[in-house]
Amino acid sequence: MVYYCIDCGKEKNSNRRLRCRVCGAKKRHLDYPPKCGSDHFAWKGGRRLNHDGYVLVSIPVDSEFLSMSHRANKDSISYYVLEHRLVVAQWLGRCLEKDEIVHHKNGIRDDNMLDNLELLSSKHEHSPNKALEQRISNLENRIVQLEAENILLKSGELVWK
Repeated sequence: MVYYCIDCGKEKNSNRRLRCRVCGAKKRHLDYPPKCGSDHFAWKGGRRLNHDGYVLVSIPVDSEFLSMSHRANKDSISYYVLEHRLVVAQWLGRCLEKDEIVHHKNGIRDDNMLDNLELLSSKHEHSPNKALEQRISNLENRIVQLEAENILLKSGELVWK
């Protein structure tokens, strides 16, 4: 026996349901629209980490910083912006340009306090700065190590060979 969908008239396999799979999905979507944002059951406050360890925050569609945002995927109706860029943009009172870089001074990507953030005009300005900070950090660690060895040498606990 052949059965037909009551909406589109397409032939279907069984008489268990009135509609074909496609029409049934459309009907469910109209009767129970998907919930998003704070209405969604899995809402976690609009904050999440991206794959690089930076914090993303959800912003409303009417936000003045919407141009700095991107969607999680093309079907998403939620907009997210990197929190460190949003903090600096709010402080400046304007949207950041795509080529402007916000640098975390202490290197911790989820520490988005304003005093830890530095706005750089380009990637060229960022790269030498980052290399210099790494070199300074290595030298500071070496100084601490040498001072400890110096104390041990003076106390006689360590013998110089």
